[in-house]
Amino acid sequence: MKGITGEGNGEFGRMLDAVINMANQDNPDSGNDTTDSSKANTTPPANEKPLDAFRTDACRKEMMALVASWPQSVFGYTKMEFKSSPKNLEASMIIEGTDAEFMKSMKTLRGYIPKMLLNTRERPAFGIGFGVNMDSLSPFVAKATQGFISKEYQCDFLAQTKQSLVQSNPAMALGMMSGMVSGVQGVSVTVFEIEGKLDVSQPGAIPEINKIDALITISSSNPQQLLMMASNMQPGMPPLQLPPDGTPIDLPVPLPVPALAQMKLALKGSHITAYVGERATKFAQSMASEKLEPSGIFVVNIDFGKYMALIADAAKANIDSNQGNHQPTTLSKKDQAMLDAISKTNMQMVESLDIRDEGVAFDIKMQTN
Repeated sequence: MKGITGEGNGEFGRMLDAVINMANQDNPDSGNDTTDSSKANTTPPANEKPLDAFRTDACRKEMMALVASWPQSVFGYTKMEFKSSPKNLEASMIIEGTDAEFMKSMKTLRGYIPKMLLNTRERPAFGIGFGVNMDSLSPFVAKATQGFISKEYQCDFLAQTKQSLVQSNPAMALGMMSGMVSGVQGVSVTVFEIEGKLDVSQPGAIPEINKIDALITISSSNPQQLLMMASNMQPGMPPLQLPPDGTPIDLPVPLPVPALAQMKLALKGSHITAYVGERATKFAQSMASEKLEPSGIFVVNIDFGKYMALIADAAKANIDSNQGNHQPTTLSKKDQAMLDAISKTNMQMVESLDIRDEGVAFDIKMQTN
């Protein structure tokens, strides 16, 4: 922010100004071209000094006050086990927030993420989870917005932003949306195993799936109500009735790709689960015992070797399909060999985002043999 507002003429601010000046010199519309004397000095140069609006005394003071609650970002390793097998590495980066009241309010956004996605032990091919308490989203935005618009600003940029927020009222729009998914705490998709071909050379090509083991979860404090609302949004679709004891039914929705087995739909405690495959069935069963407790905001869990194997297969399919069509290939044999080598990497990686008392935390866990 010091660089943007010109506070103290710091190194970042000088670099930012230099980049803008270079862009203006390369831009024929920046006002440097005065070959047409009739237009000279009549039109303000475009983007000549785009940061001037932020570099008034009022903006400098008020914008620096806004970021004062986020004084620093810190990074460090929390686990380094290189002599053991498997080897483990864990690290965290925290954007420190010193406004305790705001951080307390922000933590109410934390939702539910399945435990197996938050560690490296289960080793899915790929998994992604979003944990957001939809019941808290609108109140949080309303409180944060009110805190901003309740102040008077002398900075034109902040005053205009305030006016836009007053007119648009984002909390009301979010309230309408979150009301439709009331009770939702999280959504996740996990692919444990997948085998097939992906021909990316053909637009709209449907993947050829030979084997799939996958689990989809929707976690809610009122899953039956969510099912009823989903049925109402599909004209002609009968209301979904899932046995409360967890007995699965066939998923009444056609899949975009053929599967070797029928995908099942079941209510496991507070979690609506859709799954196919042996491992997915196992984890769907275990979901019944997982309480709907806040565990994070976002996570991605990936087997780096399996992921790169899929990329390598897709790239090879693209080259093979171009042979004989006299089309240029996009991957050399050297690059293909590199992808094949990377696809043999035995490394599981988990990246997650969470809200803690001390700030916004980005965590990473890596396990390799």
